[in-house]
Amino acid sequence: MREWLAADNPVDARDATMRSYDAVLAELPGLLVLLGDDDPRIRTRAAYLLAWFPEAADTSVPLLLALARRQPDPVTTATAFVSAGIIGTPALSEEFGPYLDVEGRLVRWAAAISIARLAGRAGAMPGMNEYDDLLERVSARAAASEQHRPPVTADALATAEERLAFPLHPLLAALYRQVGDGGFGPEYTLFPLARTTAAEEDTVVDGYLDRVPPSDADTWWSWPKGVVPILDWGCAMIAAVDCLSEDGTVLVFDPNAITDQDLAGAWHVDAGSLAEWLRTWLAGSGWYEEDMVDEEFDMPLWADAASRL
Repeated sequence: MREWLAADNPVDARDATMRSYDAVLAELPGLLVLLGDDDPRIRTRAAYLLAWFPEAADTSVPLLLALARRQPDPVTTATAFVSAGIIGTPALSEEFGPYLDVEGRLVRWAAAISIARLAGRAGAMPGMNEYDDLLERVSARAAASEQHRPPVTADALATAEERLAFPLHPLLAALYRQVGDGGFGPEYTLFPLARTTAAEEDTVVDGYLDRVPPSDADTWWSWPKGVVPILDWGCAMIAAVDCLSEDGTVLVFDPNAITDQDLAGAWHVDAGSLAEWLRTWLAGSGWYEEDMVDEEFDMPLWADAASRL
């Protein structure tokens, strides 16, 4: 806008908007004290306001994080997190990580949204244009499946990610938004995203939530955060995608390999990335293909299993 006016373009409503913006920016140092106001509604609105002024991020972000850490009010905490995620740098992702496991769903959602936004800004996750060709090939193959279901809506995906309290890996999300709501893929095909009828058994969202034990549960059982089930291989073995990994590592959970309640030995790496896993399926060269069976084939153990369980 400033460049527009400097080039002697006509002054219009945009000029008034910029003048208003600059007026608030000039007073921002005085408004920062509102983050410590006694009224939680004022603290929340002050946190929201700071998201509009990335120029002041060096000052605002530390204050927003400090506000979030000391807040008992989840709305204020979530607002502070989202604002920091909007104006902060990718290095902030580590600040939000521990909040993915807190009890409050709203705070978990805000932390996940902030991490996803910062990761996208850093280029940590490939842009969807890199997946365009792969998605087209998967769509063509999926169309031939009798179990193929229409893609989910944007609202359905948003609801799913809110229930999970973390975003799906971008490619996995694109599969459900652009290709279909399950019913395609290797062997028994991908699960639906979420249950729509009581008759549906396993789904990505409900399967994950059913497998994660309550935080206060007294049990040896555990399921890694951010790892969603996507397909049943049979014999109780489950294919899953690590949505917290950069490439969407595809894992296989084999409960038959559990010994002495040690779950780490049940997790194996099927493919280093979801893209690689899909390309292997399209090429007909997966370990599960009838003419590819190798009795000596052995998947490597998932190195991160012990630390994520």
